[in-house]
Amino acid sequence: GPDGYDGLQITGSKSQYDKVLYTTHYSPDDKSNTKVRKFIERKEGQYNASPNTFTALGYDSVYMFKQAIEKAGPKASRADIRNAIYGMSFSGVTGKFTLDSHGSPKKSVIVLEMKNGKPTYRSTIQPASDGLFGAPPAGGRLVDGPEAFFITVIIHQGNRIDLQ
Repeated sequence: GPDGYDGLQITGSKSQYDKVLYTTHYSPDDKSNTKVRKFIERKEGQYNASPNTFTALGYDSVYMFKQAIEKAGPKASRADIRNAIYGMSFSGVTGKFTLDSHGSPKKSVIVLEMKNGKPTYRSTIQPASDGLFGAPPAGGRLVDGPEAFFITVIIHQGNRIDLQ
């Protein structure tokens, strides 16, 4: 997926990447999420390096499971913990999201723009009430079911490409 752009090795002229937009889970420049700054300070202090998207996802995963374990109770079984995850709401460094009854997330998406070879925060897109981002095309949904979460839009120099 496009979050693979995170940590991309830039080759050739940096300008060839300008105006490339991609979606991801996390940006250190996201000012709309107060947890991001604290996360960055803690990780830079511990490891003397800036955390990337995959560090943020791992961090949120641990705290999401912690929340589920606490909800399931001290004598919880694996099934109790799994059931506590279904339908849970969570707020972390990768944003706020809710898991449906199947464990599929409905969450925000960060849009980054490449500028001079560096990813720059552009916006956060919140999911619509049906789990899609923005309006569906005329005539219906892009994808039905839990797969709708995984629709990704990449925009390169003003051209929209929908990946389904």
